[in-house]
Amino acid sequence: MILQRDPLRAKPVILDGGVGSEIRARGHLLHSSAWSALAHVEDPALVMGIHHDYLAAGAEIVTANTFPLSRHNLEHAGLGASFASSNKCAVELAKSAVRSFPDRQAFVAGSMSTIPPMDSADHLQTGASAFRNYCEQAEILAESGVDLIIAEMLLEIESASLLLEAASTVELPLWAGLSAMLGDDHEVMGFRTPGKYLEVPSTRFSELIEAASSFSVELIAVMHTKIDVVPHALDVLEHNWRGPIAAYAETGKAGDSDWFFDTAAEPDDYADCAVAWFERFGLDAVGGCCGTRPAHIAALSQRLR
Repeated sequence: MILQRDPLRAKPVILDGGVGSEIRARGHLLHSSAWSALAHVEDPALVMGIHHDYLAAGAEIVTANTFPLSRHNLEHAGLGASFASSNKCAVELAKSAVRSFPDRQAFVAGSMSTIPPMDSADHLQTGASAFRNYCEQAEILAESGVDLIIAEMLLEIESASLLLEAASTVELPLWAGLSAMLGDDHEVMGFRTPGKYLEVPSTRFSELIEAASSFSVELIAVMHTKIDVVPHALDVLEHNWRGPIAAYAETGKAGDSDWFFDTAAEPDDYADCAVAWFERFGLDAVGGCCGTRPAHIAALSQRLR
């Protein structure tokens, strides 16, 4: 349903751009541990406005601000009591934005991630407790009315498998978002940052694809990946997965619970790259991740429409 395209135009589904980074771009401070988790509770109008602006730019799928809202992340930040209500609120804001475009068909994605707390890289969750938490979040997202679940920032096989298995317990389309980087020998690897944050086991990107494809995923995306690395990752994806594919890159630079836009690609330059990915790989969906803004999605949508 979501991936059904007009065969006469062969256009991809247009995704939205960054949500957490856009919250920061509009002046809302991010939580030192829980990223954008508080934004839609503290300033719901701001977050709904972001969804609205992505839809106005041409997005056909908007992503609820649930990326950092696993129970273990919120508990680490002292926000565990708001787990259910915060997830439900995030979904409702995205749905409200969609309802403001009654003549458009648009969908709401619920994001789930393996991302650890921003201030504790050693808190990448695994085991039975994490699985229960992911199952609970998937159930809340489904009950709140999302149209699909995107499992994002799948960094290594054990935690990725837990999240995908949990997300598979609800009867919704499931997409998997894998992040990539180039290793020292230019081999495409799963994303990792040496040092303080996101220090995870080094994993070949092909192995992440294999792990994701063992679950009932409908689409695999290259996401939160540097623009110049995306084509390399898509090449590996194309050779290891026969289903629908997507890409939504990051641009700019991450900081401690922050995002910096001074090196971000200009909207037209980003659109040029994304169109080239579509033309080369036949993407089924394309959008943006951290650092991309409504102007990037508008430029991309105009080029592809």
